[in-house]
Amino acid sequence: MARILYGLCNVGMGHAIRSKVIVSELIKKHDVKIVASGFTYSYLKKHFGSRVINIEGFELAFKKNKIADFRTVIMNLKKVSPKVYERFLEVNEGLNKFQPTTVIADWETFSSFYAFNNSVPLIALGNAHYLAYGKYKVGIRDLLDYIKFRFFLKTLMFPAKHYVINCLPGMVVKKNKKVIKAPFVLRDAILKSKVRAGDHILVYQSTKSYPDLELILKSVNEKFIVYGFDINKKSWNLQFKKFDDSKGFIKDLSECKAVICNGGFNLISESLYLEKPVLVVPIKKHLEQRINAQFVEKGKFGMVVKEINSKNIQEFLLKDYKKLKKKQKNNEGVISVLERLII
Repeated sequence: MARILYGLCNVGMGHAIRSKVIVSELIKKHDVKIVASGFTYSYLKKHFGSRVINIEGFELAFKKNKIADFRTVIMNLKKVSPKVYERFLEVNEGLNKFQPTTVIADWETFSSFYAFNNSVPLIALGNAHYLAYGKYKVGIRDLLDYIKFRFFLKTLMFPAKHYVINCLPGMVVKKNKKVIKAPFVLRDAILKSKVRAGDHILVYQSTKSYPDLELILKSVNEKFIVYGFDINKKSWNLQFKKFDDSKGFIKDLSECKAVICNGGFNLISESLYLEKPVLVVPIKKHLEQRINAQFVEKGKFGMVVKEINSKNIQEFLLKDYKKLKKKQKNNEGVISVLERLII
């Protein structure tokens, strides 16, 4: 049995959902401690109790469906304080008593620093490192964001012994002895879902900073179930629901006729697995989301737009799209990769 420190970033709900699945498997054989911050801490605390340790972590700030660079810098600089430093020392002391033999970090800084500082083998897990090791095209307009995200990857994470990169079928990674390609992660409820095409469109907004979205959706003669605004209400043809990772969300997803989302890897993975066409509106300045959108467009699994409007929603709904040919039956692919690497 290994002692594993699992670090989880606080950027996007997909990281938390994926980590819940992986940790649930790991604790069957190993002793696991988790460090997380913000809503990811609260989410995992409900499922894993005292295994989860609260720390401050890196976050992204958004404005009008765009990464706000200056606000992101200020928000994270505000976290640099004696109180936060004391908390890090306290957590570090507790982990020294735990003595992890392996660290797994999903784009999380503290856990990767702990691995580096204590010479513990580090496994970098997730799709984020596809930015560094994946094969994809970067256009001129994406060049600045490419440089920025590569910089973030280098500065927020210490070098890993292994990089386990979750990929959709058809994604290609560069040849590198440190890099291992792994399947995407699916919740059991998704794997067991009964799929049908209902009469609604599921909309998931990764940020609450898209004020025009409600008016745009109301102008389309369709029924929409909308997640991401942290409210429960009905308004015209829209039904807003709070996201709580419940059976209700999975039912809405498995029974919708289409999905409108940003470019988050996790929801795109689940949507394509459930054979739902996706209209992707990547968050601006978010290179990872544009790369995910690039995959959707190239594979003809859906449509990609820079800005959403009633016209392109209607255009999206009139087209036919391809479905994933290869379907995984479980998460054994990624779990078996991790088990080979864990010490």
